[in-house]
Amino acid sequence: MVINDTTSVPVFPGRTNVKAQVPAHLGVSSWNGTLAGGQRGDVTLRVGISQAGDAAVQKAVLTSLDRCERSTVLEPAGCPLGYSAYWITASDVRWTYTPKTRRSWATEVDDDGSVRVSGTAEGTVSYTYTPSYAPSRQPSTDSDSGRASYRGTITFDGDGGATFRMGS
Repeated sequence: MVINDTTSVPVFPGRTNVKAQVPAHLGVSSWNGTLAGGQRGDVTLRVGISQAGDAAVQKAVLTSLDRCERSTVLEPAGCPLGYSAYWITASDVRWTYTPKTRRSWATEVDDDGSVRVSGTAEGTVSYTYTPSYAPSRQPSTDSDSGRASYRGTITFDGDGGATFRMGS
């Protein structure tokens, strides 16, 4: 879906409106240049994420983090946090991400209009395990905390929704 976004830029003397066709999740965020009355000139429009696009990004990132938090394995695919423990058999795995993880990431719009997200995830995993090397093989519980950076891309659908793909 493409929308027409209108931005007012200075034209000496006065101002004029300049239209730009941009996808619905983007909008004109700033401009650079001035047109002098009756003369040709260049005005550069910078495109940024729109309010609706930002809401779709937020929903997509939180949906992805929710999926990771519901994972029941120590190394969930496509998730920022994982715990490598090849020497144990784990069960009752529970991930908990900190509230900070759920509200802090950066969104960038590339020149081609693609949107990238980067952030830092912090959380804890708790689990029951049986060590493969222990003679008694009695189950125990443990937990581990971690922090990891992540990044990924946003894909927008035609209905205003978005999907976050971590690691791309």
